[in-house]
Order: sequence, then structure tokens, then C-alpha cells
Amino acid sequence: MFCITHEMNWISEWFDKKGREFNKLIQGDSVKREKALATGIVSLRDSGLKTFPEYVLTASSKVKVLDATNNDLQELPDSFSDFRILQKVHLAHNKLKGLPPSICLQTITILHLEHNRLQRVPESLGMLKKLRRLELHHNPLVEFPSSIGDLQCLEILDASHCHLESNEGRDRSGLAALARCALLTELRLNNNKLACIPEAWSNLKRLKTLALDFNPIKTVPSAVLRDCCVLQSISLTNTSVTADELKEVPGWDRYEARRQGKHTKQITSNVMLPSKGFDDGLDHTMQ
Repeated sequence: MFCITHEMNWISEWFDKKGREFNKLIQGDSVKREKALATGIVSLRDSGLKTFPEYVLTASSKVKVLDATNNDLQELPDSFSDFRILQKVHLAHNKLKGLPPSICLQTITILHLEHNRLQRVPESLGMLKKLRRLELHHNPLVEFPSSIGDLQCLEILDASHCHLESNEGRDRSGLAALARCALLTELRLNNNKLACIPEAWSNLKRLKTLALDFNPIKTVPSAVLRDCCVLQSISLTNTSVTADELKEVPGWDRYEARRQGKHTKQITSNVMLPSKGFDDGLDHTMQ
């Protein structure tokens, strides 16, 4: 009898404990939901999450900033479209293998997806009409959809350390479509498998920085040097392009004048241009 009574008491205490923990969790989520509704900010950074908490989804219509950096998220809910006024999204350092089309909201201006497991992004990417910054570096990304050219507000794109590939006559990466991104100012594609630069990029009249380190690139199109009229920094560390070869490309003089003008505005310095290939100078770019 004593053993049975003792065991029943232990079971009762266990249920009471779990009940208190559950109530505490519900109350905690309720407080977080009210905070999200009041501030428009949801911070889930470093929480070990595999899915979004329910309170986040119920408060989604009021959320402007969502930070779920450094979790274990493998997928996003299809109901992501309920974040109707979302502007800044931080989903770096997760385990995302794909993105639902619903993430492509016209309100988003900043999207961080670096350090995930993405091989592709949805065709609906082009619906991000207000997107200004897109961070996709350190993903096994193999291609962009043609709709990336519809990002008319895009200013910064970093897709370094991906699996993007192109060569003469074949562009598997889809990067040529970036030529339609009229406001693009900074493009970073270091550590990929890009053997050529699309000549169509000469249409990027706002492009200032082009980083292509550690790619098998052999040359730079003359039109890019000549017609990217504010281009001031080309980074080509560990490529097949040498400084001497690049100086022979028509349009080099225009680029060099802009580059020198940039440094004149900063400080007076002596930056050496090696003949074996570009190496960084004052601003850590291939000069």
C-alpha cells in the first residue's frame, strides 16, 4: 500500500510540475506576443528553434523586423505571407534547404539568408519589389532565376562562397539577368566557379564595387570597364587576370581614372599594382 501511495504522489507531483512549466511557457509566449505587437520586432536569435513559435505566427500581421539568426530552422511556414508589413528579415545561420514562394513579400527591404543550405531561390524572388540588400553567401547555390532582374531597388548582392558556375557560351548561374537591376551598386561573387563576366553588366550604371576573387575568370569585358560609369573597384584576387593584361583592355583608362579619383578623395597613398595579378591595395580590392 505504501509503495502504491508513494508512486501516486510522485505521479501527481510530476503532472503538477509539468502543468506549472506549461503555464509558464504560455504566459511567456503571451508576453512575447504582446511585445511583438507593440514594437513590431521579433527576436529569436540563438534560440535553438526548429520551427517558429505559435505566438510569432499569430502576431505576424504587425511584425516589421524578424530576426531568427543562428537556429536550426529547416523550412519556413507557407503562411509566411501573413507577415504583411515585414521589412527586415534575418535568417542567417540556419539549415534552410528551400524557400516558400510566400517569403517574397513586396514590403521586404533587407533579406539575410547567408550560411544556409539553399541550392536555389524561388522564381517569385522578383516579387521583392522593395528589396535593397540580399545576402546569400555561403550557400550551395547553383543558380538564380531570371526574375532576379526584376529587383529594381536592389543595391547590394552578396552571393560569395556559393556554387555558381559560368563559362564562355554557357551561363548556368543566371547572373546575366542582374544587368536589369538598375540601382545595383555593390556585387560580391567571390569564391564561385565563374569563368566569364556577362557583357550585359555594362548596363549597371550605378555599380561601384565588383568583387570576383577566387574565380577562374580570364578577362573583363571592355564594355564593363568602359560603360559602368561609376565603377571604382574591381577585385580579382586569385583569378587568371593579370594587371598587364587588363591594362590592354579597351576601357581600362576610364576605369583607372575613376579608381584614382576615388583614392584622391580618400587619402594620398602609393598603391602598387603587381604584374602577376591583382592584389589588394589600400581598400582590400584588386586594383
